[in-house]
Amino acid sequence: MGVSTGHAAVVIANGSPGSIAAVRSLGRRGVDTIVASDLTAPPSARSRHCDEFVPLPEPTDPDDYAAALLSLARRPDVRTILPGREQDIFVLASHRDAFADHVTPFWPDFETVRETHDRLSLFATAAATDAPIPTTEPLDAVTDWSGERIVKSRYALLTDAYDRAIPSRDLHKPPSTVYLEPGQTPDRQALVERMEHVPVTQSYVGGTEYSFRALYDHGDPVLTSQIRQHRGYKYTGGASVYRESIFDPRLERSGRALLDALDWHGPAEVEFRRPADGDEYLLMEVNPRLWASLSCDIRAGVDYPWVLWRLAGDDPVPETTDYETGVGTHLLRGEVSYLYSLWTHDCPLVDPPSPSTAIRNLIASFRRHPDCDYFSPSDPWPFVRDVRLAIRSHLP
Repeated sequence: MGVSTGHAAVVIANGSPGSIAAVRSLGRRGVDTIVASDLTAPPSARSRHCDEFVPLPEPTDPDDYAAALLSLARRPDVRTILPGREQDIFVLASHRDAFADHVTPFWPDFETVRETHDRLSLFATAAATDAPIPTTEPLDAVTDWSGERIVKSRYALLTDAYDRAIPSRDLHKPPSTVYLEPGQTPDRQALVERMEHVPVTQSYVGGTEYSFRALYDHGDPVLTSQIRQHRGYKYTGGASVYRESIFDPRLERSGRALLDALDWHGPAEVEFRRPADGDEYLLMEVNPRLWASLSCDIRAGVDYPWVLWRLAGDDPVPETTDYETGVGTHLLRGEVSYLYSLWTHDCPLVDPPSPSTAIRNLIASFRRHPDCDYFSPSDPWPFVRDVRLAIRSHLP
Protein backbone atom coordinates (compact mmCIF):
# COMPACT_ATOMS: atom_id res chain seq x y z
CA MET A 1 0.00 0.00 0.00
CA GLY A 2 1.19 3.56 -0.67
CA VAL A 3 1.02 6.61 1.55
CA SER A 4 -2.18 6.75 3.59
CA THR A 5 -4.39 9.78 2.95
CA GLY A 6 -6.68 9.30 5.96
CA HIS A 7 -7.70 12.32 8.04
CA ALA A 8 -7.43 10.69 11.50
CA ALA A 9 -4.57 9.67 13.78
CA VAL A 10 -4.67 7.02 16.47
CA VAL A 11 -2.97 8.17 19.68
CA ILE A 12 -2.30 5.26 22.03
CA ALA A 13 -2.90 6.57 25.55
CA ASN A 14 -1.58 4.86 28.66
CA GLY A 15 -1.90 7.64 31.21
CA SER A 16 1.36 9.25 30.09
CA PRO A 17 1.25 13.03 29.64
CA GLY A 18 2.81 12.54 26.21
CA SER A 19 -0.53 11.33 24.86
CA ILE A 20 -2.43 14.47 25.89
CA ALA A 21 0.31 16.58 24.30
CA ALA A 22 -0.12 14.65 21.05
CA VAL A 23 -3.92 14.86 21.13
CA ARG A 24 -3.86 18.61 21.70
CA SER A 25 -1.19 19.14 19.05
CA LEU A 26 -3.15 17.29 16.36
CA GLY A 27 -6.60 18.44 17.43
CA ARG A 28 -5.65 22.12 17.30
CA ARG A 29 -4.48 21.55 13.72
CA GLY A 30 -7.81 20.05 12.66
CA VAL A 31 -6.70 16.39 12.67
CA ASP A 32 -9.31 13.91 13.87
CA THR A 33 -7.83 12.22 16.93
CA ILE A 34 -8.77 8.73 18.03
CA VAL A 35 -7.61 7.95 21.56
CA ALA A 36 -7.09 4.21 22.04
CA SER A 37 -6.25 2.77 25.45
CA ASP A 38 -6.47 -0.24 27.72
CA LEU A 39 -7.40 2.19 30.51
CA THR A 40 -11.11 2.70 31.15
CA ALA A 41 -10.94 6.50 30.89
CA PRO A 42 -7.46 7.91 30.25
CA PRO A 43 -7.10 11.69 30.77
CA SER A 44 -6.46 12.34 27.07
CA ALA A 45 -9.86 10.83 26.22
CA ARG A 46 -11.46 13.67 28.20
CA SER A 47 -9.81 16.32 26.02
CA ARG A 48 -12.01 18.51 23.85
CA HIS A 49 -9.57 17.63 21.05
CA CYS A 50 -10.38 13.90 21.31
CA ASP A 51 -12.90 12.96 18.62
CA GLU A 52 -13.30 9.29 19.53
CA PHE A 53 -12.27 6.86 22.25
CA VAL A 54 -11.63 3.19 21.45
CA PRO A 55 -10.93 0.66 24.25
CA LEU A 56 -8.03 -1.75 23.85
CA PRO A 57 -7.17 -5.00 25.66
CA GLU A 58 -4.21 -5.02 28.01
CA PRO A 59 -0.94 -5.38 26.04
CA THR A 60 0.21 -8.45 27.97
CA ASP A 61 -0.78 -10.66 25.02
CA PRO A 62 1.01 -9.14 21.99
CA ASP A 63 -1.18 -10.90 19.43
CA ASP A 64 -4.47 -9.79 20.99
CA TYR A 65 -3.15 -6.25 21.34
CA ALA A 66 -1.94 -6.23 17.72
CA ALA A 67 -5.31 -7.49 16.48
CA ALA A 68 -7.12 -4.64 18.26
CA LEU A 69 -4.76 -2.03 16.81
CA LEU A 70 -4.98 -3.59 13.35
CA SER A 71 -8.75 -3.22 13.43
CA LEU A 72 -8.16 0.52 13.81
CA ALA A 73 -5.44 0.60 11.15
CA ARG A 74 -7.83 -0.97 8.62
CA ARG A 75 -10.21 1.97 8.90
CA PRO A 76 -9.96 4.16 5.76
CA ASP A 77 -9.92 7.37 7.83
CA VAL A 78 -6.79 6.40 9.81
CA ARG A 79 -3.47 7.68 8.45
CA THR A 80 -1.03 6.52 11.14
CA ILE A 81 -0.63 5.41 14.77
CA LEU A 82 1.39 7.22 17.45
CA PRO A 83 2.89 4.88 20.11
CA GLY A 84 3.46 6.09 23.66
CA ARG A 85 5.13 3.21 25.56
CA GLU A 86 7.44 0.27 25.04
CA GLN A 87 4.64 -2.31 24.73
CA ASP A 88 3.07 -0.25 21.94
CA ILE A 89 6.25 -0.02 19.89
CA PHE A 90 7.02 -3.72 20.43
CA VAL A 91 3.65 -4.73 18.99
CA LEU A 92 3.71 -2.21 16.15
CA ALA A 93 7.26 -3.17 15.15
CA SER A 94 6.77 -6.94 15.43
CA HIS A 95 3.67 -6.71 13.19
CA ARG A 96 5.02 -3.91 11.00
CA ASP A 97 4.27 -5.55 7.64
CA ALA A 98 0.64 -6.13 8.59
CA PHE A 99 0.20 -2.50 9.65
CA ALA A 100 2.00 -1.24 6.53
CA ASP A 101 -0.81 -2.71 4.41
CA HIS A 102 -3.17 -0.12 5.89
CA VAL A 103 -1.30 2.86 7.41
CA THR A 104 2.03 4.60 7.06
CA PRO A 105 4.25 3.06 9.79
CA PHE A 106 6.34 5.87 11.24
CA TRP A 107 8.23 3.67 13.67
CA PRO A 108 11.37 1.48 13.42
CA ASP A 109 11.38 -2.15 12.33
CA PHE A 110 11.48 -4.99 14.84
CA GLU A 111 15.22 -5.68 14.64
CA THR A 112 15.96 -2.02 15.45
CA VAL A 113 13.53 -2.07 18.37
CA ARG A 114 15.10 -5.30 19.61
CA GLU A 115 18.54 -3.70 19.46
CA THR A 116 17.48 -0.60 21.39
CA HIS A 117 15.53 -2.63 23.96
CA ASP A 118 18.58 -4.84 24.64
CA ARG A 119 21.05 -2.70 26.60
CA LEU A 120 24.04 -4.89 25.76
CA SER A 121 23.33 -4.67 22.02
CA LEU A 122 22.61 -0.95 22.22
CA PHE A 123 25.83 -0.18 24.07
CA ALA A 124 27.82 -2.25 21.59
CA THR A 125 26.42 -0.09 18.78
CA ALA A 126 27.12 3.06 20.78
CA ALA A 127 30.71 1.99 21.42
CA ALA A 128 31.21 1.65 17.67
CA THR A 129 30.29 5.36 17.30
CA ASP A 130 32.78 6.27 20.08
CA ALA A 131 29.92 7.41 22.31
CA PRO A 132 30.85 7.41 26.02
CA ILE A 133 28.98 4.69 27.92
CA PRO A 134 28.99 3.56 31.54
CA THR A 135 30.64 0.26 32.33
CA THR A 136 27.93 -2.32 31.67
CA GLU A 137 28.16 -6.10 31.88
CA PRO A 138 25.98 -9.11 32.67
CA LEU A 139 25.46 -9.78 36.36
CA ASP A 140 27.14 -13.17 36.16
CA ALA A 141 30.32 -11.65 34.64
CA VAL A 142 31.15 -9.30 37.53
CA THR A 143 34.06 -10.23 39.80
CA ASP A 144 34.83 -6.87 41.46
CA TRP A 145 32.10 -5.26 43.56
CA SER A 146 34.20 -2.48 45.10
CA GLY A 147 32.69 0.41 43.09
CA GLU A 148 29.28 2.05 43.08
CA ARG A 149 26.96 -0.11 40.98
CA ILE A 150 23.35 -0.56 40.04
CA VAL A 151 21.51 -3.60 38.71
CA LYS A 152 18.87 -3.15 36.02
CA SER A 153 17.04 -5.26 33.51
CA ARG A 154 18.97 -6.08 30.36
CA TYR A 155 15.78 -5.50 28.39
CA ALA A 156 13.30 -2.64 28.26
CA LEU A 157 10.55 -5.28 28.16
CA LEU A 158 10.41 -8.85 29.40
CA THR A 159 9.31 -11.24 26.67
CA ASP A 160 10.49 -14.57 25.34
CA ALA A 161 10.87 -12.86 21.96
CA TYR A 162 13.98 -11.22 23.42
CA ASP A 163 15.19 -13.98 25.72
CA ARG A 164 14.00 -17.59 25.66
CA ALA A 165 15.05 -17.95 29.29
CA ILE A 166 12.28 -15.58 30.39
CA PRO A 167 9.59 -17.94 31.74
CA SER A 168 6.47 -15.93 30.86
CA ARG A 169 5.28 -15.13 27.35
CA ASP A 170 3.28 -12.19 28.69
CA LEU A 171 4.69 -8.83 27.62
CA HIS A 172 5.50 -6.76 30.69
CA LYS A 173 7.82 -4.13 32.11
CA PRO A 174 10.78 -5.32 34.20
CA PRO A 175 11.26 -4.50 37.88
CA SER A 176 12.86 -1.20 38.82
CA THR A 177 16.59 -0.56 39.17
CA VAL A 178 18.37 -1.86 42.26
CA TYR A 179 21.01 0.37 43.87
CA LEU A 180 23.75 -1.69 45.51
CA GLU A 181 25.64 -0.97 48.69
CA PRO A 182 29.22 -0.12 47.63
CA GLY A 183 31.61 -2.97 48.26
CA GLN A 184 28.90 -5.48 49.12
CA THR A 185 28.57 -8.61 46.98
CA PRO A 186 24.87 -9.01 46.12
CA ASP A 187 22.83 -12.19 46.14
CA ARG A 188 23.03 -12.95 42.42
CA GLN A 189 20.39 -15.65 42.40
CA ALA A 190 17.90 -13.42 44.20
CA LEU A 191 18.50 -10.67 41.63
CA VAL A 192 18.03 -13.10 38.73
CA GLU A 193 14.76 -14.30 40.25
CA ARG A 194 13.61 -10.72 40.83
CA MET A 195 14.45 -9.65 37.27
CA GLU A 196 13.25 -12.95 35.67
CA HIS A 197 16.49 -13.18 33.65
CA VAL A 198 20.22 -12.44 34.01
CA PRO A 199 20.22 -8.64 34.35
CA VAL A 200 23.10 -6.24 33.75
CA THR A 201 25.17 -4.31 36.25
CA GLN A 202 26.27 -0.79 35.51
CA SER A 203 28.63 1.64 37.12
CA TYR A 204 26.52 4.25 38.88
CA VAL A 205 26.48 7.59 37.10
CA GLY A 206 25.32 10.57 39.15
CA GLY A 207 24.88 14.07 37.83
CA THR A 208 22.18 15.49 35.56
CA GLU A 209 19.94 13.73 33.06
CA TYR A 210 19.62 15.03 29.51
CA SER A 211 17.82 13.78 26.45
CA PHE A 212 18.14 14.24 22.72
CA ARG A 213 14.82 13.93 20.90
CA ALA A 214 14.44 13.39 17.17
CA LEU A 215 12.09 12.47 14.38
CA TYR A 216 13.79 10.58 11.53
CA ASP A 217 12.51 9.77 8.06
CA HIS A 218 14.25 6.58 6.83
CA GLY A 219 17.65 7.52 8.25
CA ASP A 220 17.40 11.30 7.80
CA PRO A 221 16.73 13.64 10.76
CA VAL A 222 13.71 15.90 10.24
CA LEU A 223 13.34 17.43 13.73
CA THR A 224 15.61 17.43 16.77
CA SER A 225 15.47 19.01 20.23
CA GLN A 226 17.07 18.64 23.66
CA ILE A 227 16.00 18.92 27.27
CA ARG A 228 17.66 18.99 30.65
CA GLN A 229 15.83 17.16 33.43
CA HIS A 230 15.69 19.09 36.68
CA ARG A 231 13.56 16.62 38.65
CA GLY A 232 12.28 13.08 38.30
CA TYR A 233 9.59 11.09 40.09
CA LYS A 234 12.13 10.39 42.84
CA TYR A 235 15.09 12.37 44.09
CA THR A 236 17.27 9.68 42.51
CA GLY A 237 15.85 10.51 39.06
CA GLY A 238 13.42 8.49 36.97
CA ALA A 239 10.84 9.79 34.53
CA SER A 240 10.92 13.56 34.12
CA VAL A 241 8.54 15.76 36.13
CA TYR A 242 10.33 19.10 35.56
CA ARG A 243 12.42 19.72 32.50
CA GLU A 244 13.73 22.59 30.37
CA SER A 245 14.63 22.93 26.70
CA ILE A 246 18.34 23.45 25.97
CA PHE A 247 20.81 23.17 23.13
CA ASP A 248 24.34 21.77 23.30
CA PRO A 249 26.13 20.86 20.05
CA ARG A 250 27.93 18.00 21.82
CA LEU A 251 24.63 16.43 22.81
CA GLU A 252 23.37 16.92 19.26
CA ARG A 253 26.39 15.14 17.81
CA SER A 254 26.14 12.22 20.23
CA GLY A 255 22.41 11.72 19.70
CA ARG A 256 22.61 11.97 15.94
CA ALA A 257 25.62 9.66 15.68
CA LEU A 258 23.79 6.88 17.50
CA LEU A 259 20.50 7.23 15.59
CA ASP A 260 22.42 7.48 12.30
CA ALA A 261 24.22 4.23 13.16
CA LEU A 262 20.84 2.60 13.79
CA ASP A 263 19.48 3.94 10.46
CA TRP A 264 16.55 5.29 12.46
CA HIS A 265 12.97 5.79 11.30
CA GLY A 266 10.31 7.49 13.41
CA PRO A 267 10.53 9.27 16.78
CA ALA A 268 13.22 8.51 19.37
CA GLU A 269 14.45 9.83 22.70
CA VAL A 270 18.12 9.20 23.50
CA GLU A 271 18.80 9.59 27.22
CA PHE A 272 22.16 10.64 28.66
CA ARG A 273 23.66 11.55 32.00
CA ARG A 274 26.44 14.06 32.53
CA PRO A 275 28.38 13.45 35.75
CA ALA A 276 28.81 16.44 38.05
CA ASP A 277 32.59 16.13 37.76
CA GLY A 278 32.77 15.66 33.96
CA ASP A 279 31.80 17.10 30.59
CA GLU A 280 30.92 13.90 28.75
CA TYR A 281 27.37 12.79 28.09
CA LEU A 282 27.11 9.09 28.95
CA LEU A 283 24.44 7.10 27.12
CA MET A 284 21.71 5.59 29.29
CA GLU A 285 19.04 4.28 26.90
CA VAL A 286 16.97 4.89 23.78
CA ASN A 287 13.17 5.13 23.83
CA PRO A 288 11.94 4.20 20.32
CA ARG A 289 8.65 6.11 20.59
CA LEU A 290 7.15 9.43 21.62
CA TRP A 291 8.14 10.40 25.16
CA ALA A 292 6.20 11.46 28.24
CA SER A 293 7.54 15.04 28.42
CA LEU A 294 6.50 15.84 24.84
CA SER A 295 4.71 19.02 25.99
CA CYS A 296 8.06 20.72 26.63
CA ASP A 297 9.21 20.26 23.03
CA ILE A 298 5.88 21.44 21.61
CA ARG A 299 5.85 24.56 23.77
CA ALA A 300 9.42 25.26 22.66
CA GLY A 301 8.31 25.14 19.02
CA VAL A 302 9.11 21.54 18.00
CA ASP A 303 5.75 19.97 17.20
CA TYR A 304 6.65 16.31 16.73
CA PRO A 305 3.09 14.90 16.43
CA TRP A 306 2.11 17.41 13.75
CA VAL A 307 5.26 16.88 11.66
CA LEU A 308 4.96 13.09 12.05
CA TRP A 309 1.37 13.33 10.85
CA ARG A 310 2.41 15.31 7.77
CA LEU A 311 5.27 12.93 6.97
CA ALA A 312 2.88 9.98 7.20
CA GLY A 313 0.75 11.61 4.49
CA ASP A 314 3.75 12.63 2.39
CA ASP A 315 2.83 16.28 3.00
CA PRO A 316 5.49 19.03 3.03
CA VAL A 317 6.97 19.80 6.45
CA PRO A 318 8.54 23.02 7.81
CA GLU A 319 12.16 23.47 6.79
CA THR A 320 13.24 25.18 10.02
CA THR A 321 14.32 23.16 13.03
CA ASP A 322 14.93 26.12 15.36
CA TYR A 323 13.28 26.09 18.76
CA GLU A 324 13.24 28.20 21.90
CA THR A 325 15.56 27.23 24.73
CA GLY A 326 14.73 27.93 28.36
CA VAL A 327 11.15 26.63 28.06
CA GLY A 328 10.14 24.49 31.03
CA THR A 329 7.12 22.34 31.92
CA HIS A 330 6.00 20.33 34.96
CA LEU A 331 4.01 17.21 35.70
CA LEU A 332 2.12 18.15 38.87
CA ARG A 333 1.50 14.65 40.25
CA GLY A 334 5.13 13.86 39.49
CA GLU A 335 6.24 16.82 41.60
CA VAL A 336 4.17 15.44 44.49
CA SER A 337 5.83 12.05 43.97
CA TYR A 338 9.26 13.71 44.05
CA LEU A 339 8.54 15.35 47.40
CA TYR A 340 7.06 12.14 48.76
CA SER A 341 10.24 10.25 47.88
CA LEU A 342 12.28 12.46 50.21
CA TRP A 343 10.62 10.72 53.16
CA THR A 344 9.90 7.27 51.74
CA HIS A 345 12.79 6.39 49.41
CA ASP A 346 16.21 5.31 50.61
CA CYS A 347 19.15 5.03 48.21
CA PRO A 348 22.67 4.10 49.35
CA LEU A 349 24.26 6.00 46.44
CA VAL A 350 22.35 9.30 46.46
CA ASP A 351 21.85 11.79 49.27
CA PRO A 352 18.43 13.49 49.10
CA PRO A 353 18.12 17.28 49.44
CA SER A 354 16.57 18.56 52.63
CA PRO A 355 12.77 18.94 52.39
CA SER A 356 13.03 22.71 52.92
CA THR A 357 15.55 23.05 50.08
CA ALA A 358 13.44 20.86 47.80
CA ILE A 359 10.28 22.89 48.50
CA ARG A 360 12.09 26.19 47.90
CA ASN A 361 13.48 24.90 44.61
CA LEU A 362 10.05 23.64 43.56
CA ILE A 363 8.36 26.99 44.28
CA ALA A 364 11.08 28.88 42.41
CA SER A 365 10.76 26.59 39.41
CA PHE A 366 6.99 27.15 39.20
CA ARG A 367 7.52 30.89 39.31
CA ARG A 368 9.95 30.60 36.41
CA HIS A 369 8.04 27.96 34.45
CA PRO A 370 4.34 27.77 35.40
CA ASP A 371 3.28 25.56 32.45
CA CYS A 372 2.13 22.02 33.24
CA ASP A 373 1.65 18.94 31.08
CA TYR A 374 -2.04 18.36 31.77
CA PHE A 375 -3.35 21.70 32.96
CA SER A 376 -4.83 23.95 30.28
CA PRO A 377 -7.54 26.60 30.92
CA SER A 378 -9.01 25.93 27.47
CA ASP A 379 -8.95 22.14 27.93
CA PRO A 380 -9.33 21.48 31.68
CA TRP A 381 -10.88 18.00 31.87
CA PRO A 382 -7.72 15.93 31.23
CA PHE A 383 -6.13 17.61 34.27
CA VAL A 384 -9.21 16.94 36.41
CA ARG A 385 -9.20 13.30 35.32
CA ASP A 386 -5.48 12.92 36.00
CA VAL A 387 -5.89 14.32 39.53
CA ARG A 388 -8.75 11.91 40.21
CA LEU A 389 -6.72 8.95 38.99
CA ALA A 390 -3.74 10.01 41.10
CA ILE A 391 -5.90 10.29 44.24
CA ARG A 392 -7.63 6.97 43.55
CA SER A 393 -4.31 5.17 43.13
CA HIS A 394 -3.26 6.22 46.64
CA LEU A 395 -6.52 5.37 48.39
CA PRO A 396 -6.67 2.11 50.38
